[in-house]
Amino acid sequence: MRYLCLIHLDHDAFARLSGAQCASLASECLAYRDDLQRGGQLIAAGFLQPLRAATSLRLRGADPCLDAGPCLPARDPLCGFYLIEAADLNDAIRLTAHAPSARHGCIEIRAVHGAALPLPAL
Repeated sequence: MRYLCLIHLDHDAFARLSGAQCASLASECLAYRDDLQRGGQLIAAGFLQPLRAATSLRLRGADPCLDAGPCLPARDPLCGFYLIEAADLNDAIRLTAHAPSARHGCIEIRAVHGAALPLPAL
């Protein structure tokens, strides 16, 4: 089963990290990603641009309505994700418990419902 692990960082705690601590955390995160990949559990992973770079889209009738910023304000902003393959929720928790970013915020683990939507042929 696939699980989307959403990484939320405590902005205040993250802001207190020194440059060296940030570099160390980034290195640990890359090593964690590599471990998941070697174990065959990693499907995709990524870091997100800062909240100020977000654009939110809503449809109002047929017209798109764009807003600068995230859809919802967040105490601990979303900053990245891992899409993993795990046997069940307990396995996903076991895998995610080793994520270095969990020490500086929270990781929300959500099962991906059903099969992926098929893409139309081009």
